[in-house]
Amino acid sequence: MLRVDPNKGIYGVAHGKNGTIVFVDQRNADIIYSLRQMGNNVVPTTKFVLMTYVPSNPTYTKFAGAGYCSPPFGNNGRYHTAHHCVGTCNDATGKRVTVFNSKRADGEVIEDTPFICCTGNWFNKLFCTIYKWLTGKLPVNKYDHAVVDIGNDAPEDPIMVLSAAPVTGEFALFSAVPGKENEITIGGKVIVGSYDYFDNTYKVWSGTIDSYGTFSVFISPTDWVLLELYQVTPEDPNIKIKPGYSGSNAFKA
Repeated sequence: MLRVDPNKGIYGVAHGKNGTIVFVDQRNADIIYSLRQMGNNVVPTTKFVLMTYVPSNPTYTKFAGAGYCSPPFGNNGRYHTAHHCVGTCNDATGKRVTVFNSKRADGEVIEDTPFICCTGNWFNKLFCTIYKWLTGKLPVNKYDHAVVDIGNDAPEDPIMVLSAAPVTGEFALFSAVPGKENEITIGGKVIVGSYDYFDNTYKVWSGTIDSYGTFSVFISPTDWVLLELYQVTPEDPNIKIKPGYSGSNAFKA
């Protein structure tokens, strides 16, 4: 059974319409060849990273200690973003945060699903050591999701929020919004809104949900977490997933 392990060059294992897809370090020709010889559908790629935007301004500060993200949508005082837009390994519920930097709108996190991290403080490391000893594998995070009290009103809630992408940006990895899993289908279409911090424009793009599985996402140059995510490929090949696209809301097309 294939297992995600970025230390071995396997960045993700997912299931699409035509079976299992293995996302492999594009530099590792031996693993790519070996997996293809075994009949696997292999996608050579770069490592997966969080798509937050961190300005080069030396005076940059952000309450959560994370980069800026795309604007959240929702209604009735509940607006959806990615967890990593408000924090990383800790529960950010109750904290004041700046999620989106266009208007410097600060809000409060009213619901958060923190990552189970295997790095950082001693408790995280101990928990993961015991978990791996008992199960033979590392814990997988089901969501990268948070709810804030400020955002843009929409007639319906999004079904997913953008979590990560390969460095090259040819597709995106989305987390489900809790409770919306039954509205997400492989092969389904979504409409996504992302803010481009490089040219200061709001971009609306469409994509196809190609697969669902477990992916390793780097939260720092050396630390990573495992996440259950959906692979979404833009229909327009000119769309590239950029830093700042994190938290982009996806709606059913």
